[in-house]
Amino acid sequence: MPLISTALVLALALPAPATSAAPFLAPTTDTTDDPMDRARELYQRGVVRYDSADYTGAIESFTAALDIVLREGGDEGIRLSLLYNIGRAHEEAYRIDQDTEHLRKAKVLYERYMKAASTSDDGDARIDVERRLASVDAKLASAEQPAPTS
Repeated sequence: MPLISTALVLALALPAPATSAAPFLAPTTDTTDDPMDRARELYQRGVVRYDSADYTGAIESFTAALDIVLREGGDEGIRLSLLYNIGRAHEEAYRIDQDTEHLRKAKVLYERYMKAASTSDDGDARIDVERRLASVDAKLASAEQPAPTS
């Protein structure tokens, strides 16, 4: 499941932004106090950052959006999309810097996804997360093996 496909879930679940004419990353002067509008903005910023390989920035944006959604009681689909996207960004960050902390965080996020996902959820999404979780576990096991001694 590519990252961008989850954007549709969030776009449909969150109300449309009040204005769409402002430049995307321009400083915002909020004309609304709707936290879900802010979550959408953060999510969109996360997608842009992810697409430009700024995985740390994507993690920050997606996590801030998730914090709002959790606080405001956003629906399960939004929460699952954000958990998935944060996990994917951690996987990509690991690919670049080899810091196993990214893998540990991705594992926790995918486990939270699986725990939160109802059995009626999209089977393909669950299968994808299960595969990603297995891949993360394998990478962690490999990375944490002691180096052979000569």
